Amino acid sequence: MEAFLKPYEVKTNKILEIAGNFKKSLSLGLNGQGPLMMLPSYIGKPCGNERGTYIALDIGGTNIRAARITLDHKQIFYEAEVTTSFKNPELLIDYSTNRTTAEELYDYIAEIISTIIKKEEKYFLGFTFSFPVKQENILNATLIRWVKEIDVTGAVGEDPSKLLLDALLRKKLNIRPAAMINDTVGTFLHAAWIEKETDIASIVGTGHNTCYLQENHELTGKPMIVNMESANFNIGLPYTQIDKALDENSSFPGTAQLEKMVSGVYLGELVRRILLDLNDHGLRLKGKIFKKNINHPYSLEARDISEFLCDSKNITDFFSCTNSEAEMINNICQLIVKRSARLVAATYIGTVLHIDERLDKKHVIAIDGSVYEKMPYFREEVSSTIKEVLGEKSDHIKAVLVKGGSGAGAAIAAAIAVNSSFTVSR
Repeated sequence: MEAFLKPYEVKTNKILEIAGNFKKSLSLGLNGQGPLMMLPSYIGKPCGNERGTYIALDIGGTNIRAARITLDHKQIFYEAEVTTSFKNPELLIDYSTNRTTAEELYDYIAEIISTIIKKEEKYFLGFTFSFPVKQENILNATLIRWVKEIDVTGAVGEDPSKLLLDALLRKKLNIRPAAMINDTVGTFLHAAWIEKETDIASIVGTGHNTCYLQENHELTGKPMIVNMESANFNIGLPYTQIDKALDENSSFPGTAQLEKMVSGVYLGELVRRILLDLNDHGLRLKGKIFKKNINHPYSLEARDISEFLCDSKNITDFFSCTNSEAEMINNICQLIVKRSARLVAATYIGTVLHIDERLDKKHVIAIDGSVYEKMPYFREEVSSTIKEVLGEKSDHIKAVLVKGGSGAGAAIAAAIAVNSSFTVSR
């Protein structure tokens, strides 16, 4: 068993190697090379004085959220809010292919937004879009591809802001999109609105990505938040046969290699494949492990892993297995979660060293996402890995949980856009 699971351990020297490769990839990415897209956001740090009421939309990998938000004197007020699942049956209109069209998706979103506004008022809207796009300015972009096992027809190559505006007009809503950002950028804006030392933000939830503040960006000569699309990082990662099999059987093989090793949509699948592989190699569990059919892909989810780690009784109930078998499953879950946290921490280290190679300044890493927030041991492992690698210098780095950054950040982005030189259609 120890030999079988050894490839999933990530030692200190491997963390150092990955951090170094990630740091190099940032510099390469700024020159259009390497695995990191380094997408410009066309937005910098907020000044902290943004005011007004805005519509905030968050199109994520799991949920779609819309909120009416008021910004006032460092306070954020959610006046109204609605959340729905991306997997809501109402979206899956074409049941023969189980895929939604872009028009159906955005009409559905416009309907959601209509439930939270005051009909007689006009609003500007900011929205976070948690998928890779090529940004042209603070509002307009082109969708590069879907990720996180999401696939909507007629959207790739199109501008999400334009598709949203068309749907709002069809619905006759007095709302105009003003800013589109990535969810990591939203988290950054939310954190930086309160904490000025924020210079990195990250999502570790259903998916994974990180952004940071690049001083003197070549496009503007000013500080700009850069969306790295770090899910795509792939240099020197400790791949196993399980990782390769998961990638080959995913919706988009060969992409998002780091994300498939660390994010919530894949953690349960990794554990499921390890358990099946153990059975195939003769280490058969004696209990009735198939109380839930784990032969089915993605039948184990991140929330299952979280419950297993919280209480081993959840494992025996889930699998109808013996206590010793439950202990083995718990160890596997711990190993996969620990690997995820350590790989994520390695990318944070690489990013901080890119910003401040001598670690002379203080840095705040704002992190949102269900895995970082709720997965047992995850937050502690991220912090301990940074300390393990950087020693006393790690005192200059503070990782903090920032909840709801996608919504509040979208409102802040809209406020910045409306009051900037960028022309918003009125």
